[in-house]
Amino acid sequence: MDEDELTEPMARVVARMALEQYGTLSTEEMKKVFTEFYEPTPLDLIPKSRKEPRYLQTIGNVVSHQKKSKIREYQEGFEVEKFLGPNGDRAIWRLIEGAGDEIRLSDLSDAKRKRLVRRRQMPKPVLHTDWNAINANRNKIGSEGEAVVMEIERNRVATRFPDDVHRVQHTSKVVGDGTGYDILSFEDDGRTRYIEVKTTISLDPNEPFYLSPREYSFLADHYRLRDAWIARVYGLYSVDGPMVDLLSAEEVLDDFDFLVTQFKASRK
Repeated sequence: MDEDELTEPMARVVARMALEQYGTLSTEEMKKVFTEFYEPTPLDLIPKSRKEPRYLQTIGNVVSHQKKSKIREYQEGFEVEKFLGPNGDRAIWRLIEGAGDEIRLSDLSDAKRKRLVRRRQMPKPVLHTDWNAINANRNKIGSEGEAVVMEIERNRVATRFPDDVHRVQHTSKVVGDGTGYDILSFEDDGRTRYIEVKTTISLDPNEPFYLSPREYSFLADHYRLRDAWIARVYGLYSVDGPMVDLLSAEEVLDDFDFLVTQFKASRK
């Protein structure tokens, strides 16, 4: 598979992002909103057999590859219910929330969530990723820090929701860093937990770290939800092992200063 082409594992991660916003979508609706969360590459836009661009067929393949399964739960945190009919397959995609005995299908009409979410313009597209840079220049320290946090999260979830450990996802390994978080996990009450990992070899927990515009925006959009976190890994190669501080979105945005370090220049 060409590295510049949407794959089914990538499509499932992006579909989860879409369902976080919309809750429930038909396959046709998923195809319509998909580019709110993913920017197709030139290869994605090449038509295939049904005269659809490749990325749209990849979305449809998630459903068609379910074979005869009527309902399938995906580890990315959603289910797809497939209907077989004379005019082809139809399907409904539904977000799964909670964990353990509290697993439920999402109800995004929940008034409390709507009150808490900050209404602001989201950057678009979310996923505009340099795939070559991801595959060839993956930062060794960052990757090792993410592995540390993944192990911590899997162990933490295993003690409370042992049947749901497989749903702890290292999303940045699949779609790169465009989502605004590296790891998808669970809070202790079963709500979704989003973790962006920032790693340093320094032993100083207050060593400054960098946020991309997307990462900053994601923290701002989840400011009052207490479900978005920075996992600050420091002392990565310490003889005593790495240490991790978990910083909430509120703590980062309220207690840290932000310094602009780059400028984009364009001709007047």
